[in-house]
Amino acid sequence: MNYLREINAFYDRLESSPLSSSAIALWHALMHINNKSGWKEEFSAPNLTLSLKTGLSERTIRNARNELKTKGYIGFRTRTGNRAAIYSMMSLSANNAGNLSGNASDNLSGSVSGTSSAYLNKTKEKEEEGDKARGENPHQFFQENFGMASPYILECISYWCEDMGDEIVVAAMKLALSNGARAFSYVEKILKDWSSENLKDLEAIRMYERQRRKAKSNNTIPFPKRSSRKTLEVIEELRKEGAHDS
Repeated sequence: MNYLREINAFYDRLESSPLSSSAIALWHALMHINNKSGWKEEFSAPNLTLSLKTGLSERTIRNARNELKTKGYIGFRTRTGNRAAIYSMMSLSANNAGNLSGNASDNLSGSVSGTSSAYLNKTKEKEEEGDKARGENPHQFFQENFGMASPYILECISYWCEDMGDEIVVAAMKLALSNGARAFSYVEKILKDWSSENLKDLEAIRMYERQRRKAKSNNTIPFPKRSSRKTLEVIEELRKEGAHDS
């Protein structure tokens, strides 16, 4: 199982089978655990470990894993007593490849040209909509522009999405990138600033940032001409004194 390929396939699948932020965080935590265990077909993961990695309560973890199983992202089975549940990760990239192969085979077998054209047009429209959705997905935007995120950071992103909204979180990431910063702590600092100013929509944030830049620009005062003249006068006086002494 290829970690990066599975993450890309995961976000592709979110377009047609969306998940809650808790389920997204849990999926990343399970992928991280399975990666460390060497990509086993089945592995155990205690709720306490998952809670530490995601910041979710045990009840939320149970709800999230049920959601993941129902939508075909993972498999799991509980065990009696205090033993940890057994999980299995569905290879999403393999499923995507299988779907593409199936579609190609159907086309080669000879389908009606009108149906094929309608299918291709619909697929193209869906891909275009998917591109827009991907651009607005904070988790994927972070992975593509900042690098691989830990389960903790993914959970923090989910928290800010619930508090401020996806568009605002992505806007904070873009602002961080434009300032040359690639750390989530910088993104979070921006979000905390906007939250403290009670900024809840992009237009208000744009106005706020414009005012900040304007105020910063006004505070940058050029070297006063008066000071330059005074400096020249002092130099001239020193020159005259030197000439008089000689």
